[in-house]
Amino acid sequence: MFFHKDACQIKEAVPKGRFFLLGGIVSADNVKRAMETGFTGVGMGRALIADPELIADWSQDPSGRSQCIACNQCVVEMDRHGVQCTLPFADQREAS
Repeated sequence: MFFHKDACQIKEAVPKGRFFLLGGIVSADNVKRAMETGFTGVGMGRALIADPELIADWSQDPSGRSQCIACNQCVVEMDRHGVQCTLPFADQREAS
């Protein structure tokens, strides 16, 4: 949760706003913590690029985490082959 501390400070300074936390949300525990600290919701990007079934997987195992390591290689691929995870585990996931 890269920006949690800073986002909490902004949220406190603007008490009438609705705030969504983004950046480094990779687990159901991260989502729970964001909601418990007053965020309206969360935004997820790279975690879902690495693990497209992550949210569905949480229904079976809420302790699961995305395998995303925030390397940003998926961003590099946007202009070449579209958005995709380039790490080796992504190929294994697609094969299953």
